[in-house]
Amino acid sequence: MMLVTNTLARFWESAADEQERIIAAMTAAIPDLRPDSTVVIDGVCLERGGAYIFTGKRDVTGVLQVHYRASGLRGSAITNRPRAEPRGLRLFTFREPDIFPYGPNLIVFDARRGESHRLVDRARALRYFSASGFSPGEDCPAGFAWRGASPPID
Repeated sequence: MMLVTNTLARFWESAADEQERIIAAMTAAIPDLRPDSTVVIDGVCLERGGAYIFTGKRDVTGVLQVHYRASGLRGSAITNRPRAEPRGLRLFTFREPDIFPYGPNLIVFDARRGESHRLVDRARALRYFSASGFSPGEDCPAGFAWRGASPPID
């Protein structure tokens, strides 16, 4: 039992360390945010052996609001392939998809490269995601929460 507990604790410790790394890189790349901004985290597998770095919009939104001290901020993390729809970026995390309207306040933070990208329109979203090269379904190890939890959005 102790071996199992220690193994699980290491996963949670690794996830917490990775979350701190991502937050530090994000706040360095995006030092200021308008209070009505949305940040979508891309390029990171969100699970470490059953421990979560972020659980999608709930965690990312909370992190943004705390670190930038603005209650109107929204956020999410890419857990399935996003869809660049005409009216906004469509993300599916758990149950219902979210649509984030394009504009100067929709920002994707590429956690692998430490870069931010403003998705001001559909064309920029399509360019970013075609060049991103990150696909959670293919790039992340199968986990008990993300893989198979929702239909792919292609």
